[in-house]
Amino acid sequence: MRNFSSIQLGNKAKIFAVMLVALCVVAGSVFATISAVHAGLGYSPGSINIEGMSPNTSVTREVTFSREDIDKDLTLGVTFVGMGAEFLSGADEVKFVVGQDRAVYKFIVSVGSVPTGNYESQIFAITKEAGKTGSSGSSEQATAQSSVILAAYPKVTFSVTNEIRQKYTINNINIQPSEEQQPLGFTFQLENTGNVDARPDHVDITIVNQDIPSLIYAESISGESLSLVKAFETNDVSVFTKAVLVAGKYWVDFIFYDEKGIVFEQRQTSLQVFPPGTL
Repeated sequence: MRNFSSIQLGNKAKIFAVMLVALCVVAGSVFATISAVHAGLGYSPGSINIEGMSPNTSVTREVTFSREDIDKDLTLGVTFVGMGAEFLSGADEVKFVVGQDRAVYKFIVSVGSVPTGNYESQIFAITKEAGKTGSSGSSEQATAQSSVILAAYPKVTFSVTNEIRQKYTINNINIQPSEEQQPLGFTFQLENTGNVDARPDHVDITIVNQDIPSLIYAESISGESLSLVKAFETNDVSVFTKAVLVAGKYWVDFIFYDEKGIVFEQRQTSLQVFPPGTL
């Protein structure tokens, strides 16, 4: 016959074993949930850097938040944290509706008469409201889903300086087909990463008829005729030339200059000019 103390010990061992198994199950669920949370909400770009802001200026930037689960409405509450947080402003929430997988969040970095130097902060976005399901979702699923916390925290760094910085890049030259006797124009994209308004000093273009290489048109376009692009902005700039071309196929060379020399060139861009009334 077993004594009473041995029976108590056996029961305690069983209870401890059951509790250990339950703890393992719960822990596994928690880690699985954390993994799903990180996989469920993304943002791009991961970090934003603005170099050389002048005092008393502001810059607008944006972050795109994305999510995997689109079967419910979702609202993210937004706050700014870090030593540069006081210079950031924007809406206090980001909203997704059913079926929407991306949302663009715009914010402003605005500095006053602050000490020069480097500043760093984060945009902290976390689940504020969730739970509305699509037509296929049940109320039980909505309750479970609304308890999952999603978070994202893009990094924002910027520097403030009293120096004048002129820095820009030229991209995406686009020249559309034209007709005889019509003004010939083109566009280019200027990305201004400096802290002053910018435009090229001048642009040289050369146009060669592909069938008659000796037929050449050349023009130098003054920068004063071009639109200025504000500091830290990216804009498309439209340009009209004085060229009057007959129908045919052409090669166009573009060379952009600043005060120091060539900043960008694009050669043998194809151009088609059609007879009147074609386009």
